[in-house]
Amino acid sequence: MFSQRNEVRVDSFNLQEVFVTASKVERQLSSAPLNSIIIKENEIQKFGSFRLDDILEEQNGLFIIPDPTVPGISGLQMQGLSSDYIQVLIDGVPIIGRLSGNLNLDRLNLNNIQRIEIVKGPSSSLFGSAAIGGVINLITKKDFKNKLKINLAQSVATNKSYDTDLILSKKINKTDLSFSLNRYTTEGYDLGINDDINTVDPYSNNSLTSTIKNQFNKSTSIILFNRFFKQKQISSNQKGIQEDVNSHLKFSKKFNNDLDSELEFYRTKFTNIEENFNSDNTYFDHRMEKIELRLFKRFNNLNSLVLGSSVENEYVSRSLFSNKVKSNLFNAFVQYDGKLLKKVNYVLGSRIDNHSDYKNNLSSKLSFKYYFNDKISLNASIGQGFKAPDFRQLYLNFSNSTSGYTVLGKYEEINGIENLSSNDNLLRLLINKSELGGVLIPEKSIGINVGIKFKLNKNLTTINYFRNDIVNLIDTRIIASKKNGQNVFGYVNIDEILTTGIELENNYNFSKDLDLKISYQLLFAYDKKNYQSVKDNKIFARDPITLESIVISKNKFIGLPNRSRHNINANIGYKDKYFLRFLVRSKYGVYDTNGNGFIDHYDSSIINNYLNINFSYNAGLTKNLILNLTIKNLNNFKNESLIPNIFGREFIGRLTYSIN
Repeated sequence: MFSQRNEVRVDSFNLQEVFVTASKVERQLSSAPLNSIIIKENEIQKFGSFRLDDILEEQNGLFIIPDPTVPGISGLQMQGLSSDYIQVLIDGVPIIGRLSGNLNLDRLNLNNIQRIEIVKGPSSSLFGSAAIGGVINLITKKDFKNKLKINLAQSVATNKSYDTDLILSKKINKTDLSFSLNRYTTEGYDLGINDDINTVDPYSNNSLTSTIKNQFNKSTSIILFNRFFKQKQISSNQKGIQEDVNSHLKFSKKFNNDLDSELEFYRTKFTNIEENFNSDNTYFDHRMEKIELRLFKRFNNLNSLVLGSSVENEYVSRSLFSNKVKSNLFNAFVQYDGKLLKKVNYVLGSRIDNHSDYKNNLSSKLSFKYYFNDKISLNASIGQGFKAPDFRQLYLNFSNSTSGYTVLGKYEEINGIENLSSNDNLLRLLINKSELGGVLIPEKSIGINVGIKFKLNKNLTTINYFRNDIVNLIDTRIIASKKNGQNVFGYVNIDEILTTGIELENNYNFSKDLDLKISYQLLFAYDKKNYQSVKDNKIFARDPITLESIVISKNKFIGLPNRSRHNINANIGYKDKYFLRFLVRSKYGVYDTNGNGFIDHYDSSIINNYLNINFSYNAGLTKNLILNLTIKNLNNFKNESLIPNIFGREFIGRLTYSIN
């Protein structure tokens, strides 16, 4: 790992927190000129968070949203942008295996995580595609003591859920060794929505990780991290199996006090198999291989330069694809970190991506942080983000045997239409034939974040303004009609999306025993074309009571789905043992139900203001034994039809035994 930079000037808060994700090298969080968060290990433990989605939903501006197309799966939302636009990493390398665009965060347990780093806003200048909305980086534990350390934890929770952790770690001479095991089982739950299907079927999963770190000498080290995950889930009509295998090798070499290097090899595979008892089986196999080289050069302890390049190869085989597909990516990036006038930190970076499936893409970012004094600082950043079309949007060739519709990826449109026509299934083509096939352009964004942080006495306040403009949004369209009365869908670049708002966070220590943290997010998120139509009085809805057609006014316009205008988090901690959290979301809609193309107050999918209350208690029973009691959703809020990932009040008890 790169050694930490010496900073000429830092804030009087967050002095010791180290941050990697902002520049792929270690630096102090206080000097990073970005809208960023660090979640430390003790915060994960005190909130009773054992899975990644548990701790993320406690953060300001981050929300866990149920996937309406894949039961039991949820996605993350950040600054109004959905899971498709957020890159999730472990030690800087990506986690793959998205289902319907969402990465199931529940499969990532936190038993061997040292801290979680979050960067809000475009990060494509370092991490490429799918980092329009930001990056979440899980940093694993790597430095251990000479004496064998054993951690054993057992959780028992509602729905007959059991979570078992075992961690062994030890330093032997110059080698750090760690092994962790996690097993989770649950009976799932059923919200009773007038059907014979469980909301979440029973499932069990196992995770194994191992870390080997060898410090050959002061200048040379090597780290090998391996992770294996397997989950089984059985319902009345199918059996689902997921496997996730990662292997990450990193070699670090320090040439002198000013020049470091890192060479990484990464290989990962995700498999999802559904064995259907009454129909054909389906499968999804996604693999990635990556090699990356980075050089880090310091200049007079004031300025530094990061240069890097990587090659990625991806392979996807899926029952819905006509053929096995593959792609390759070469990228190069540069980032300069400097100081001006001893009061300004700035970061300037760019990355170019050369991909086999789309044109070259250049992403750049400029950030700076200005110190008014040791108590007040201002940071601002503007960056480009991009999201490449995924394999589904390029290669999908799927016909639903039940309802009869067809979905074609961009590269499958010509052959798919010709096959439908030759089999006498095509009624008419609804677009010009010349529009079939071609290419999809990567979605692009411009993201702006401007924030101020100040500390007065015991009060720490942060205010941040953000704006994300996305163009060339990839969406579905009807390209043809079939003789069975159904449609043929394809993909096309069309819309422009805007998400913008303000995030406010205030921390206050009343005494050594009592502290309060209040966070608030104001969010506006909408399709620009729809919003302009509303302003021009061109959009109508039918009043559900009078059945009259009504012009939609701006105050009846809601915007993109699952986005609340107002969001509040309040955390109260007492004696570092008792933690009470209040999460408030204002009204929002889930999907359009009245057929006018967007969500308004007259849709039946509106969720009114609601409150979730979580409580945790931590106590050291003995020197080696810790008790954690957690009640999630203390007020037992439910909305069975529209928020299926909240099943009601949940009780969790956990005992952790440590031998050092």
